[in-house]
Amino acid sequence: MDKRILTLALILILTGVSSARYISLSTSATTERIIRGNSTSMGVRILNSGDEAAYNVRISLLLPEGFSANELEPGRMEPDEFYEGNFTVDVPGNVTPGTYPVAILTDYGDANLYPFSSVTQSFINIGEMTPSDISGTLSKIRIDPEGSAVTTLRLRNHGDKKHTLKVRLFLPREIETDPGYREIELGPRESGEIKFRISSFGALAGSTYIIFASMEYEVQNLHHTSTTTGIVEIINEDELPPGRERGNPLDFLGRLDMTLLLLLGSFFLFIIIFIALSVKSKNEEQREDIGDNPDAERGEEYSEGAGGASRLH
Repeated sequence: MDKRILTLALILILTGVSSARYISLSTSATTERIIRGNSTSMGVRILNSGDEAAYNVRISLLLPEGFSANELEPGRMEPDEFYEGNFTVDVPGNVTPGTYPVAILTDYGDANLYPFSSVTQSFINIGEMTPSDISGTLSKIRIDPEGSAVTTLRLRNHGDKKHTLKVRLFLPREIETDPGYREIELGPRESGEIKFRISSFGALAGSTYIIFASMEYEVQNLHHTSTTTGIVEIINEDELPPGRERGNPLDFLGRLDMTLLLLLGSFFLFIIIFIALSVKSKNEEQREDIGDNPDAERGEEYSEGAGGASRLH
């Protein structure tokens, strides 16, 4: 019994260790407060705050039309490892002064080289920093790994002038929407909304993604930008509320990662060891009974009658 308890405890410990491993890359950026000229340097800093290494880490920028920048390749990042690098951003000569949105796209893989990505928002100020009259909120949504759902971008014009907004949704690679660009006109002190259908594109259950939307407009030869963030949770199909779109129930078979396989392997290993130890314990008890009665091992029995003991074969 002691051996069985020890084995069970060991398996539970191993299972807990394998299920707890994760990658978490935190990204931040620094840039010149005001850019004057045709290029600027944009710094980026990444920390792997998880307990598993990230592989093939690559960082790129999603920039406004006409802008360009190099890519960075940190490669493998161990837990608690920092990476710092710099982008050189080229600015077109005829760009309208003002504030523009930038998305930092980070691509990486786990130990199985399964691809993941994330987006982080930032800004570039060309010539001067321009405030925005527009605010917005994105609704949180939950979808299964092969499903889709609608997120609503609620907008409000706090100013006294009409604005024609160009709205863009920035997403990691594992989720998508079509189209990602929209336009909407908001009058003074007016509210509006835009709906985006978000679909999973290889996202794994249990993942949480940060997305963000940019709202841009121009007035008096100045460019104005504001942003808002949202959350997309990828959950198991049985966690979805009734009526929500579901994917193919068999598609999960192709998305089993190493952690899940370790969990399943540990479970079946526990069952096998438990059965083996149970059989072994039962055999030991039978041998102990035989040791207490040596004649029983030879299949011999005794019967006592009035005339004394007689052996039966």
